[in-house]
Amino acid sequence: MRLFYPLLLSFAFVGLTTVYSPAQQPNGELPEEARKRLEHAIGKWEVTTKFYNADGEVIRENKGIDTNRYVIPGRLIEHNIANSEGVTTARGQMFYNVREEKFCVTSVDANGDLWILTGGLDTFVLTSRPREQPNGTVMMVRFTHENIEEDSFEAQMEISRDGGETWRKGYRQFIKRLEEGDDATEVGVDLSR
Repeated sequence: MRLFYPLLLSFAFVGLTTVYSPAQQPNGELPEEARKRLEHAIGKWEVTTKFYNADGEVIRENKGIDTNRYVIPGRLIEHNIANSEGVTTARGQMFYNVREEKFCVTSVDANGDLWILTGGLDTFVLTSRPREQPNGTVMMVRFTHENIEEDSFEAQMEISRDGGETWRKGYRQFIKRLEEGDDATEVGVDLSR
């Protein structure tokens, strides 16, 4: 099952790894690191995703476009995803919760499922809440962001079907910022579906 593409950028948050406490941030002010990570996500991104089977073999690859914009300046990002297959689209939001000292990402996927992921300033990892599946297993997803640069990064999505005891690779995303004026059609994405 595909989720909101890295989210955000799976989900990309960039910057230092210093942790701040709410007491250091008067009036709900964002820690500098949180502000930097939110700013980094703004814009349009080309996403190449490689999907893996349970044996770790690549079974398919596709391209998509992630577009992120502020809906509350400096606080709340809206995330929109469109892929080349026209099947999976998602919308989400990302913000930093000052009181709980963590990033929060929400996303509704093409199946209408709500995903909620959280992660702190000390790592570049977002983990979902456990979700009981119809077959009784408890599923979770985890996004780890690596090789983070100003205009690119990678996101590894892993799946757990036992409540986080064990993890297997689901997909890996290679994410590159598009230049101003780049059009989704130039990277093979049909947004008309």
